[in-house]
Amino acid sequence: MGTAVVVVVAALGVVNLLFSFGVIRRLREQAEQLDRLAGGRVQDLFTPATTDGAGLAGFAADTVTGDRITDSTLGPRYLVAFFSPGCSACTVQLPLFVAQAGQPGGPRTDVLAVVVGPEADAGEYVGALSAVGQVVRQDDDSHLARSVFGVRGFPAFAVVEDGRIVAEGTAVAELGLTPVS
Repeated sequence: MGTAVVVVVAALGVVNLLFSFGVIRRLREQAEQLDRLAGGRVQDLFTPATTDGAGLAGFAADTVTGDRITDSTLGPRYLVAFFSPGCSACTVQLPLFVAQAGQPGGPRTDVLAVVVGPEADAGEYVGALSAVGQVVRQDDDSHLARSVFGVRGFPAFAVVEDGRIVAEGTAVAELGLTPVS
């Protein structure tokens, strides 16, 4: 009886292993199909209303320092970034964004960084981003990220010119900006 139980358990283990390999293979195939369809990058990072030339709606928000920021205080051309604590891609892009946006002399008025998530988790992002621009921290239902910019995923980066998104990406390098030396 003991040998029969061992054989049955071993057979179930082999069947489970074969099933797992099949699932993994299918997931890889689906990922490859999605990559081909998306051209290797995430499509529609921002909702079409913000990228089709209609322009962004006016907005106002409070920065982490208590200052009021609006679309008009940022100027005609600005860089905007959206981060979410706990997002592994955000962790990778944070130092790259800080390096790109940074300049001697302190934070820039033409850089807006929005950290979307609980205040308890946002400290590292707020600290790093405050050195290079104006930072807004909002909860998960962020009006600025979701309603104004129509962000569909994190991280998200954009160059806004005259109220329209002219460049966007999930990586700072996709924006085509001149590297800061």
